[in-house]
Amino acid sequence: MKLSAAVRTVEAPESPLDSDELLSFLDRISLELRPAGAEPDQRQVQAALDRLSRSLRARRAADTDTWEEVVQTVRRHRLHGILRSDPFTNHAFSRPRGYPGDAALIDLIYGTGTTPVPEDPGVKSITLRNLAVPACRAVRYRRLVAAELILSTLEACHAPRVLSVACGHLREAELLPKGALAHCREVVAMDADQESLSVAEQYGRETISGLPLRIKDLLSHDPELGTFDLIYSLGLLDYLTDRMAAALVAALVRRLSPGGRLVVANFLPQPVDVGYMEACMDWYLIYRDERGMQALVEDVPSVDLGSVTATRDPDQQIVVQTVVRC
Repeated sequence: MKLSAAVRTVEAPESPLDSDELLSFLDRISLELRPAGAEPDQRQVQAALDRLSRSLRARRAADTDTWEEVVQTVRRHRLHGILRSDPFTNHAFSRPRGYPGDAALIDLIYGTGTTPVPEDPGVKSITLRNLAVPACRAVRYRRLVAAELILSTLEACHAPRVLSVACGHLREAELLPKGALAHCREVVAMDADQESLSVAEQYGRETISGLPLRIKDLLSHDPELGTFDLIYSLGLLDYLTDRMAAALVAALVRRLSPGGRLVVANFLPQPVDVGYMEACMDWYLIYRDERGMQALVEDVPSVDLGSVTATRDPDQQIVVQTVVRC
């Protein structure tokens, strides 16, 4: 079974706004999102938010020293209140579970959560636009990757052991054929968030073992965890420093069975909506390209490395690295 994702075109950023223009620009965007005496249509909202996103991205790239000032200006402006009417933007900014990118937020991107799309036409237009941007398409692509990894491992191995690190709600299970996970010897769903694990375990209580571990626990040499035919972590590295990420990758490679695969993903530098994510959603990531991902395996003993390859999603937003152990 092959899963697929559509290829979309990524637009180039506009020129950055100077400081004197920023407030008036935010005023204009606010009026386009909330025009007096009229309801904005979806195309108008999308065009306004696209301009906002491109301009913020350009400003961030042009002058990193003053970027935090721009962020605070955006958050003090009434536009930010309008944007936070969108449940996706508001969830990220308010961090109800105490950290960014939680499983409930990812559910909004997948369309699998319990939060409905707002009925208010203006707010609905903001939400639909934000959930359709390249970064969100890349997150949905990661879900497809996870499902394909499990399927290909089932084809290659009899009763494999699978480890999902920072598993969230394990929504990739919904993309698998019915009963597929039952052919695994065990699927270990690891996450520091117990609330996430309680959801993940519902996809197969006889097969899925929830493991409430933190990263520091994985860095130990605890033999009780055993080895795995597939280990994947498709969102965690976005939040880890180079030192921590390299240590984690090395620890996970050690836990692979001979011929086993470790698959990790990371957002590439300068994603299209990076300015909106940081200024409007308070969502900061650590970005890496292929060279940065390759650096994460430099401390892995060469005797353990069979191959290291990297690919990108169709929107060129994330890099997916596969490490095969000898």
